[in-house]
Amino acid sequence: MTVDLDNTGDVVIVPNGGSIALRNYNPNTNAGIQVNSFSSIERAIRENYIELNNNEISFENAKVKLNPDAEATSTVVNLFNNTGVKTKVAYTHSDGGEVDLSGALENLLLVGNKDSNKDASSFKTGSGNDTALGGAGDTFDLGGGRNKIELSENRSTNLNGGATINQTATSGLTEVTGFKFGFSATSDRVNIDFSANVSYKDGKLSFKLGGATLLVSGNNSSADLAESADLFEDTNFIGGTTLDDITPITYEQGDYQNIYSTTNFTSQETITAAFAE
Repeated sequence: MTVDLDNTGDVVIVPNGGSIALRNYNPNTNAGIQVNSFSSIERAIRENYIELNNNEISFENAKVKLNPDAEATSTVVNLFNNTGVKTKVAYTHSDGGEVDLSGALENLLLVGNKDSNKDASSFKTGSGNDTALGGAGDTFDLGGGRNKIELSENRSTNLNGGATINQTATSGLTEVTGFKFGFSATSDRVNIDFSANVSYKDGKLSFKLGGATLLVSGNNSSADLAESADLFEDTNFIGGTTLDDITPITYEQGDYQNIYSTTNFTSQETITAAFAE
């Protein structure tokens, strides 16, 4: 079955089974798909009751293809729960891809390589309160608002390496969980391009950049902490643009340490910082 949504307004499709193709779908309207089996779209996606596959949304016995003739590496779709509450979902395809919603004002659910079954993805959002589900190789820059990034700990069989958190916002709070410390092939990174006030308390690494705060925490396992301790002395931050070119970072003592590179900041794009308790 094919439904053409061109000039049809905010149409909500309620699939009960089978396959449906939606042509001329525009996620900037309130058109979308209602999933009557779930009260929480986020939970259903996290637990794979709703599957996101290359322009196709699958749940129970239904498959909905969005803009089947379009060539794309990412999809944005409005999904409605069983009471009609909308969640705007942006996800990348199996080959990875880029989602640039830096001008978005509404809240977004972003889905990257959370199951370690696809290539690396890149996400950039605006001032909404966004939630991201990601993993190996993914890059996130979630702008302002109150954001959450949940990184999968399933990295052992994935060749994409760690995730990267770019901190460019001047306001808001982004909290990262599941962060893997260290400089191994699967370690995650925080990239900043200017100095930040940094502290470590209660298992969380805090970057304060003007009015913006980034909180980073790992899985709190003994293996995670041991790996960090093996690579870094207790009171040292280490940064570098590549694993082969590690640049020492110095800091001043205090409740917050002002972290800065011993080299000229303009000579490198980013600083990678890691800390061991």
